[in-house]
Amino acid sequence: MARRIPGEFVPLDVHFQRELNVTSPTSELLFVRALAYIRLHKTDGVVTERDLTVVGAGLRRAREAAAELVDKRFWITTTDGWRVRAWEKWNGTKEQVSAEKAAQQAAQILTTHKRFHLALDKIEPKCEHCQAIASDIASDVASGSQKEKESKKEREKEKESKSVATDVGPRSAGGADAPTQTLIGEWIDHCTDRPPARVIGQLSKEIKALLTEGIPYEHVRAGVAAWARKGLHPSTLASVVHETRNPATRTDKQADILRAEMVRAQAADAAKHAQIGN
Repeated sequence: MARRIPGEFVPLDVHFQRELNVTSPTSELLFVRALAYIRLHKTDGVVTERDLTVVGAGLRRAREAAAELVDKRFWITTTDGWRVRAWEKWNGTKEQVSAEKAAQQAAQILTTHKRFHLALDKIEPKCEHCQAIASDIASDVASGSQKEKESKKEREKEKESKSVATDVGPRSAGGADAPTQTLIGEWIDHCTDRPPARVIGQLSKEIKALLTEGIPYEHVRAGVAAWARKGLHPSTLASVVHETRNPATRTDKQADILRAEMVRAQAADAAKHAQIGN
């Protein structure tokens, strides 16, 4: 049967052993027991009154032995028991010990990852470093998929623009195609810069739909001119054509108000000119 390796080790320096020779065997045994107890239970070098009953179990006059350890300056008296002198210096606090163990474990995990995962080009699901790599790969794949979607959308837009440009270009002289092209050409000629292909295509469809519906060419032409002056979206062309064909009629009261406003404006202009003449 294999020996079980203890989980905690307490270093005992040779010179320290020589110093213990000045104490009684009971005090020496109590001291060694206390070291093991402190390390196991991580009390940061402290032995309480309650701990003494456990550490000194089976020892005769354990309290007298503790007093001897204080007298020989191995222990220091505290409010609730004793503390091993210079424990933190040679063993560290429990926080320091935990941090060292965590650092050692992290280093071991990283070494294992480099040796058995990276070197073999292998992804181990339980390895935190492999998980980080897998996450990065998934993120790159997702980013690539998003870029592919955007690229596909751009290709569809370009294809649509080419299709629109083909619709706008010369076709048969019959039907609504030729008048549509004529109106589109007039509109483009009055633009400072050539409009985008999509806008041209949308307006072309709206004009063609109105002409196909049977609306007279001149009415559509007037509507396009009014629409261009307003700078509206191509989808509003039908509404603008309707307004140009059916202007809102004012009531008699509205006409009277308008005439009165015009008279006041003319009178104000005349008075202004008269002041300038004087």
